[in-house]
Amino acid sequence: MRLTLPYDEHAVPPGMTVQHITGFYFDEALGAWQRVERAGEAAQGKLASLQLNRAQALD
Repeated sequence: MRLTLPYDEHAVPPGMTVQHITGFYFDEALGAWQRVERAGEAAQGKLASLQLNRAQALD
């Protein structure tokens, strides 16, 4: 499943780029946040796409 979300370019902290935009989900079984991989090389335009597997989408 691909999730595409808008982002505010002014919210990207100094020293960071859109390449750093990623996502996280909370894994209740582990009790911790887990990183979600980006779909593609980088955020494009003002949208960032993340690739979720079925388990992540259902949490």
